[in-house]
Amino acid sequence: DRYFVEAWGDGPLPDFTTYKLSARMHPGHASDFIRFAATSQGNYARAIASARAVADAVSDERLPVNGRGQLAVTNVWMVNKIFGKWDAVLAEKRRGEGVAYLDGMWHYTQGSARVGRGDLPGAARELDQLRKAAARAASEEVRGFVNPPATLLELATLGLAGEIAESRGEDARAVEAYRQAVALQDSLRFIEP
Repeated sequence: DRYFVEAWGDGPLPDFTTYKLSARMHPGHASDFIRFAATSQGNYARAIASARAVADAVSDERLPVNGRGQLAVTNVWMVNKIFGKWDAVLAEKRRGEGVAYLDGMWHYTQGSARVGRGDLPGAARELDQLRKAAARAASEEVRGFVNPPATLLELATLGLAGEIAESRGEDARAVEAYRQAVALQDSLRFIEP
């Protein structure tokens, strides 16, 4: 898409199928696929580069109302979490403080990093903050989410609760939290990637 727009220039885009709209709007979506595929392949360098490119294009001023932008910002945090890059998670710049979904995902990834570093009291504090953000999320109106932010934060809460329980050796509690998380995830509306 970027190559096409660069080569085509500022002239009107071809008016066939959806390309007239997608050539200028699609690169972020295509970058999401690159991030997702690279993550699935275990390619951290490509996954984080793709996630950062999209997140860096989102202005902080639009974050409170831009769900796609909020998702883009959290993708950076999530790539670092998925790859167990705990130092990177803990060093990451916080964006959108005061926006419930961003607050919740911040505390989710920070809590996971604290579990990964063996700081279970710190992880428990992050879980408490995540629960508060999840409660606030139900009252916020945000465009661009296929699934409600409150539901996504409920999923994150179950995940972090499971991680903490697992690290404490509370296997039954961990399995139950993960079971509930899987059931909730299975109920989400499909979105790609």
